[in-house]
Amino acid sequence: MGLNAPLALALQGGGSHGAFTWGVLDCLLSAGVRPAGLSGSSAGALNAAALAAGWAADGEKGARESLRTLWEGIGQINARLQPPWRSDGSFQGQTLRAVTQMVSPYQFNPAGFNPLRRLLGECLDWEALRAEDQMPLFIAATEVATGRLRLFQRHELSVDALLASTCIPTLFQSVEIDGRFYWDGGFAANPALLPLIDTASSSDLMLVQLLPEYTPGMPPRRVESVLQRSRELGFSAHLLRELRWLAVMQSDSGWLGRWSMSRLRRRVARLRFHHLDGGAAVTRQSGASPLNTDSVSLDVLHDAGQAAARHWLEVHAGSVGRRSSRALSDFGA
Repeated sequence: MGLNAPLALALQGGGSHGAFTWGVLDCLLSAGVRPAGLSGSSAGALNAAALAAGWAADGEKGARESLRTLWEGIGQINARLQPPWRSDGSFQGQTLRAVTQMVSPYQFNPAGFNPLRRLLGECLDWEALRAEDQMPLFIAATEVATGRLRLFQRHELSVDALLASTCIPTLFQSVEIDGRFYWDGGFAANPALLPLIDTASSSDLMLVQLLPEYTPGMPPRRVESVLQRSRELGFSAHLLRELRWLAVMQSDSGWLGRWSMSRLRRRVARLRFHHLDGGAAVTRQSGASPLNTDSVSLDVLHDAGQAAARHWLEVHAGSVGRRSSRALSDFGA
């Protein structure tokens, strides 16, 4: 089903699982969605930046090409890397995961090598991306010293800002920008919703979530499962808190909140919320570790994202511009 409508997009991080979001965006764009604003953390930041740069350069076609170039480039990087950097389901990938549990990146990667740096510098149209008259764009990073959220907006974006947003501290050295050091944006916002709600040109907001909304079989009992679940909870906490706050604010505002003196209260009262939960679909894919960046795994995730978005459009496309397709109260208000 086609959807010719503006939609603000909030894109969660999740390592290579961001290829699922690539598939979601590919489908939404081909269905006629016009991005009204973007917010992203980690892999969500890469998707947001690639979409924004491509859209600024050549609309829907440019956005889809930019996303494909990004993810195909990530797959090609993995194929060229030497052990222990190659992150797939092979012995080398297992070695990488083991190494990051024993030594810090300052020890096993003293030169600060990041394979994304060159790719991001070459594959994104930076001149178009920084254009001031384009849609709002927020890229999240976490300041290491304070734990505070840093949001890089369009005019501030650089390769370093994207590397900061994707900086997994067990893999990469912190990224220094203007004398401050940053780690992955998912620690502080995954992704940030309020700035997008306040500035987007549409009252429709879709959250594309990669971490499972519900994980069965809890509590975990094996060490690896405990560590994985603790990471998932750490990267979900701020988002859940923000969703609950929005639910309370929208409920308290009621109908009259649409005419509040507060701009933010008006925007929250008028918010139409949409949600695409990719967590279950991602975990069903073989080799679905967020460190797996081989091209086959990325293509499988992309196809799963397309399928999920097609299903969402079949069920919920009629809600966009009219009503929420997912109640904020579902998130614990």
